[in-house]
Amino acid sequence: MSDTNDLTERLDEKKGGLDVLGKDEMIFIRNRHQAELDRDYDQVKRIISYLKEKNNETMERKNKAEALEENIESHKKEEDRAFTTLQNLIAKEEKYESKMLDKTLKGMKAKGRAIIKQKLKDVDIDSLQYGSVEQYKRLYPHYGDQIWNRRKEIVEKDAEIRKAEEAWREEANKYNYLVEIMGGNIQEVHNSIDKYEQTKEIGEAEIKSCRYYNSVFYKMASKKTKTLLNLDTLKHDLAGLMNDLKMIEKNYSAYKSKPLELISMAK
Repeated sequence: MSDTNDLTERLDEKKGGLDVLGKDEMIFIRNRHQAELDRDYDQVKRIISYLKEKNNETMERKNKAEALEENIESHKKEEDRAFTTLQNLIAKEEKYESKMLDKTLKGMKAKGRAIIKQKLKDVDIDSLQYGSVEQYKRLYPHYGDQIWNRRKEIVEKDAEIRKAEEAWREEANKYNYLVEIMGGNIQEVHNSIDKYEQTKEIGEAEIKSCRYYNSVFYKMASKKTKTLLNLDTLKHDLAGLMNDLKMIEKNYSAYKSKPLELISMAK
């Protein structure tokens, strides 16, 4: 059903009888093309309304993705700082262990063979277990707690980064999909606008070809009667819809030129 406003007054063709002047024929042709024109306008209006929704949703997805990307970068900086701190602690441990090794070698000369335990720096940080760190803490109480805490911080930050990247990918996928949807609907609305203009052109041509339109009776008719006998486009705010479409197309062009590439988040 058309959502355009119906005329408060309209001319209806008579049912039966002899149409000597051809007025009823003109009314019929006008009403038929008016109904089609109303349907065409409603189609244009519907698609542009849908495009407005998708434009707003696309902008929302873009903003969310950008916020998540900033969050990821922030987490990565914090993770880098934790790695740097850990490296500095390990450097201190190596210096400390070197001193301990000198003492151990001296002890070997005095007491015979000594057992050298594996150093923490030789262990993969990701594979550290609490028990091994506890043993290290007993051997080197100055650095054990700090190294364990930095390792824990790195693991937590890595988990936060992975979670944020997954959320980013979800928003990026939805954003890129919405951009495709907008492109298809923009093409569809242009086709519908062309259809509206074609219906209007054909309708006006058929009305002007009617006997009554070219008769002296039409020329003598009031402006009100002439208005009701012709297509009504005043109720169709096509210019307003075209302005909305221009804004949507401008945004779409910006979206299309900068798709969110998933590969950019690879570590």
